[in-house]
Amino acid sequence: MREQRPALRGALIDGREDLIAYKDIATLRDAGVERPPDRPTDWKGGAEAARARGMNRLAERLEKAAG
Repeated sequence: MREQRPALRGALIDGREDLIAYKDIATLRDAGVERPPDRPTDWKGGAEAARARGMNRLAERLEKAAG
């Protein structure tokens, strides 16, 4: 889908190289880092970490997901 808003479309086109670099960084693509193995999501641990950082609404959602 093509962006229809001219200003945003121009910004995306002008920032193409930066956007690609950010994606590479965020996904660790070509970083020479081995990804850790997948494991089950620790919903309870995530909720505790969120609450410790003052993110109470997120903590509540994670606790709900934990069941």
